[in-house]
Amino acid sequence: MRTKRELVESLRDGFVKLGYGNEVHLSKLRNRAEMILRRMYGTDSIYYTQFVRRDFQEEVPELSPEEQSESWEADQRETINMLDASLKR
Repeated sequence: MRTKRELVESLRDGFVKLGYGNEVHLSKLRNRAEMILRRMYGTDSIYYTQFVRRDFQEEVPELSPEEQSESWEADQRETINMLDASLKR
C-alpha cells in the first residue's frame, strides 16, 4: 500500500507529464486527485479547495490559442506548486 507521500508524489508526476489539451489524462488525474486530497485533507482544506478551483479550460472563445495554452499551463504550474506545498506539510 502506498504512503500518503507517495500518492501525492504520483499525482504531482502526473500533472508534470500532462500535455496541453490532453483531456482524457486530465480527467483521470482530476478524479484521482480530488479523491486523494479529499481523503487526506478534507474538503475544507486549502489544498482541496485550491485544486477544485483549477479548471484547465482549453477552449475559451474569448481567448486566443496562445492565451488558452498559457491559461492551461498556469493551472498546471499552480497545481504542481500546490502539491509541492502539501508534500512539505
